[in-house]
Amino acid sequence: MKRIERNKGWFEQWLDITFPEKLITLAWCGMPYLLWMMAEDVIVLYRIPIVIVIWILLTLLCYWFGNFMSSDQRHWN
Repeated sequence: MKRIERNKGWFEQWLDITFPEKLITLAWCGMPYLLWMMAEDVIVLYRIPIVIVIWILLTLLCYWFGNFMSSDQRHWN
C-alpha cells in the first residue's frame, strides 16, 4: 500500500520548529497586548492605531534585518 504524501498545514509546520522558535512566536503574538498595557494613559481611540502601527513597524524591522543578515550586502561576510 502506497502512502500518499500531503502538504503539512501551518500548525503542523509550527509543531516542527524548535522550542526557542515557538517561544519567540508566542512572545511576538503577545507583543500587541504588552504595547496596549504600555499605552495605558492614551485614549482608546488613539491607542488602537498606535499599537497596531508599532507592531507592524517592529515586524517590518525584524523582516528587513533578517533579509539584510542573510544577503550579500554585508561587508564582513
